[in-house]
Amino acid sequence: AYANQHIPLNFVAELINQKNYQQYKNLFQLFFDYIDFGENTKKYSSLTATSIEEKLPTDIDLFFTILKINQELKGSFTYNAELFEEETITGFIDSYMLILEKGINAPDTKINELELSEYLVKHKAVIYSKSRKVNLIESGLESIPEVEEYSVLTRDNQLVAYGVIADNYSITKVQSFLESYLSPEFHPDAYVPISSLPKTESGAIEETVLTSIEVIDSDLINRWEEKLRSHPEIEEVAVVVQRKEAYQFIPVIQEKSVEKNGKDSTQDLQPRADQNLLDTNPGEVDEIAASVEFQTWSDLLPGTDEPAIYSTDGRKPLTHAQLKDFVKSPPDNASLSYLGIKITDRVCAATPNGPEAATLFLSLAQQCVFAPISTSLTEKQVQFELEDLGAVALVLQRGEANSTENAKLKACAESLGVRVIELIPDASVCGLFTLEEVTTNKENHQPITGDDNKPTRDHVALVLHTSGTTRKPKTVPLTHGNLTSGSLTISRTIKVTPEDTCINIMPLFHIHGLSVNILASMLAGASVLCTPGLYATENGVGDFFKWLKPEEGSDRKKITWYSAVPTMHQAILEYAEEAIAETGKAPDHSLRLIRNCSAALLPAIADRMATAFNCEVLPTYAMTESMPICSPEVGKGLLKRGSVGRAAGPKVIIGDVKANDQGKPVLNVLEPYAEGEVMVQGACVTAGYELREWMDYNPNEEAFIEGWLRTGDKGYKDKDGYVYLVGRFKEIINRAGEKISPMAVEDVLQRHPAVGQVVVFAAPHELFGEVVGAAIVPVPNQSRPTLAALRQFAMKEKELETQWLPECLVWMNAIPKGLTGKPARIGLAKRLELPTLTIDVTATPRTFVATEGADGKYVLEILEHQIENGKGGCQSLQQLAVYFTSKTTEFSLSQLEELEVRDRFGTLSKIMPSAFVQLEELPLTSDGKIDRKRLQNPDKNGSSQTVQQGNETEQKIAAIWKEVLQIEEVGIYDNFFELGGKSVLLIQVYGKLQEIFDMSNLKVVDLLANPTVHSLSEFIMNGGAAESNKKGKVNYEKRVSKRLSKKGGRGNIRKKLRSQK
Repeated sequence: AYANQHIPLNFVAELINQKNYQQYKNLFQLFFDYIDFGENTKKYSSLTATSIEEKLPTDIDLFFTILKINQELKGSFTYNAELFEEETITGFIDSYMLILEKGINAPDTKINELELSEYLVKHKAVIYSKSRKVNLIESGLESIPEVEEYSVLTRDNQLVAYGVIADNYSITKVQSFLESYLSPEFHPDAYVPISSLPKTESGAIEETVLTSIEVIDSDLINRWEEKLRSHPEIEEVAVVVQRKEAYQFIPVIQEKSVEKNGKDSTQDLQPRADQNLLDTNPGEVDEIAASVEFQTWSDLLPGTDEPAIYSTDGRKPLTHAQLKDFVKSPPDNASLSYLGIKITDRVCAATPNGPEAATLFLSLAQQCVFAPISTSLTEKQVQFELEDLGAVALVLQRGEANSTENAKLKACAESLGVRVIELIPDASVCGLFTLEEVTTNKENHQPITGDDNKPTRDHVALVLHTSGTTRKPKTVPLTHGNLTSGSLTISRTIKVTPEDTCINIMPLFHIHGLSVNILASMLAGASVLCTPGLYATENGVGDFFKWLKPEEGSDRKKITWYSAVPTMHQAILEYAEEAIAETGKAPDHSLRLIRNCSAALLPAIADRMATAFNCEVLPTYAMTESMPICSPEVGKGLLKRGSVGRAAGPKVIIGDVKANDQGKPVLNVLEPYAEGEVMVQGACVTAGYELREWMDYNPNEEAFIEGWLRTGDKGYKDKDGYVYLVGRFKEIINRAGEKISPMAVEDVLQRHPAVGQVVVFAAPHELFGEVVGAAIVPVPNQSRPTLAALRQFAMKEKELETQWLPECLVWMNAIPKGLTGKPARIGLAKRLELPTLTIDVTATPRTFVATEGADGKYVLEILEHQIENGKGGCQSLQQLAVYFTSKTTEFSLSQLEELEVRDRFGTLSKIMPSAFVQLEELPLTSDGKIDRKRLQNPDKNGSSQTVQQGNETEQKIAAIWKEVLQIEEVGIYDNFFELGGKSVLLIQVYGKLQEIFDMSNLKVVDLLANPTVHSLSEFIMNGGAAESNKKGKVNYEKRVSKRLSKKGGRGNIRKKLRSQK
């Protein structure tokens, strides 16, 4: 039976006989016996005693005996352990004892009325478990030569069979075969024909790709028909499945309205445009800056005996009292004025992260114009910093770890005539230091004294270079008033108290680390643990979690919050999620708050962080030119998904600048929900960029309009004043005139379980100019999704239009970042040397692996040429089509295109019918039912060549089929069973064929082996038996040899079948 599984079971006995198939023996033998050993005992009407005179057979595989002794019944099971599992026998015993009990006490009970015991219900679930079902379904699919590849997966407790099927076959034939091969409880719940089976590089099946494909099944069809029938103007409807060709080109959908970034479409509550300027928010009107009296932040330092700065190297903490004295009245050996440096002189510092970098900023910015720079800059970059800023001195930190690098920087500075000063950390108390000039051939400089060398509120305290992604970096000057008012606002917005301790992992040459983590904490009287940095130690992120917990016996306060950029958050999150996966809980911490700034935190990452750390997550907004800008209120961090909160410090508007009739730029303040440029104005905002001789333009003319700083960020406000960022204007992808937000695409892609980190960038395209490209770092130990899988996943999220989907994919070990940790999005395609994409996806590569070399350049390896053309990606080859009749001839199809239904998994189906066709009447079969077969192939005159074109034998056979099946048309290649034929009807055909062709050797099995008009005609014209045996043998060998080649021989097949039975 197994070797001939393409034959329906009720005809197997006719085919397999001892004469022709001696090699086949019974798979196993069962024997059931009831023996009555008692006399004059109670009789059971439902049990009949029989007497066995001969010796019991010894080759029985399963021997079940019921023994009746007096008024007792006992049962005995003997079985072949090689054939039957112990659980199967246990199930047999329970089942038959239950039947026996009912047979004795309630003989009229029907078997299907039995209430199974709890054990039997559980055991039945095991017998019909998914693994057994999958085995049987895969066995059936394996035996069909036309099924080239397949996979059977569980989706929401439903089994779905995916198959790559030969062009001359159909999923309907696959379904018909499995239904004849398997009993109903083992049928798949749905069938999906696909263009190719997605696999990883190791050959494993990409299950996430398959499960992202929408399923079209009878359940979905019924739901669509039910939905359409409820329409008042539709009379009859038929939803059918049609074959869809794998498409080669990426479809481009015309622009239409789609809600993005969680935008609220409410219109009736929008305030007037001028109200956008008047949001009443305590921080927005700079109340803090206006109400607090100070010249510099040194005036506001608390001066308590509580710890201010901790280190990770075991030294004593620096108290607030010590810090205030050190900043306001530095000793001569830590004073720049003692070295002859004035308050207006510019001093650069390239020191490693730690307590000294923090106090160096707090102290030196009171004595000069302070300019911290990265220690990882090249000599050429350092030269530019020193020359462009006009530095008179460069501060380096003494120590063995950085002695080699310091020597290079010292030589670079001295070549420009810049003095070199070494910072010498205090060995006992962290943060304290002395300064010593180490310039070769140094000159004698007289100390500067007097009150005229003291800073005021309007003195520039800090100068920082912008990132300079499109031009040379611009210089941002920040006064004591800017920095102090901004940091006060931050400390009060996030409610920092003296009981809080921040852990700083941000580089202290960046405004984020300086203003938020250091200065805001100091002004609040709180503490900061100054670490070497997130990636500075051998253990990396592991040390971050170590630092969160005070060492045993330490009196250090618990870490309660930290602020960082998204790439750092993501590294910390991934470490925590790995710990959760291994231990069931996140690493120990006492965090109450996680703050994000400097770059947008994707909502998907924010949600995961809140879950992993069970604390507040604040996605805020700021920039070097204005720290801060926006922040959610504490307790409402993720209240509005994707928002960076309301104005928190300066005033914030969304504006648009256009030239008037005279060509003068004019500011237009936009209403809520209208996208424009974010603009700010307030005490923490820089007065303007510094001008340089090399500039051929005035950056302030571009950056300021009517006193408002143009941030360069695109965004909008909702009706409550919450700001949503769309992206940087210079990062926006311009696809044939349509502006695409990289952040919106990143947020969707980041939700894919195999995506670790992602940055979306502009990829060059010959027709569209720019298209969406995605650089992704995969999750460790996860298979990489294909570009097609990512596109399908994004489409399923239903937040992006088709043209927003990525059209090329680059796999990387790490996302390229700038010095401050921001993703280097601008110019990434050029840096990677991506080829220009074309409209023909087969002509240029689409998927790459980028490996960074020692020289910082990337080597690009082509991984996949195509996106979704049946080879480079996996697609479903099914689509729905709707045919209907209506009461009116002026029916509007647009009203149908808005309909939605839910699929078998309870989610909103993403599958929309590919066509809605109105007919005068639906085609019917001879029995009055809708002829769905004709609708499935609307462009064909029948499903195959018509019989009228065939020979005489074919026409006679077809006439019999029409009569028996009661249909009007039969194609010579139509399958009898697919036309509605059943085994009972086949017997009728068999009888009529014998009458017409007078063939005594014709058997029912010959009809089964030749299910089409053409094949049966060939069989009859060739004399029957000989050709039949030949054909049957070929058919058998074709099917079984395929199984043997993959399963390791017939013995394994029989063993597998036995275990399944």
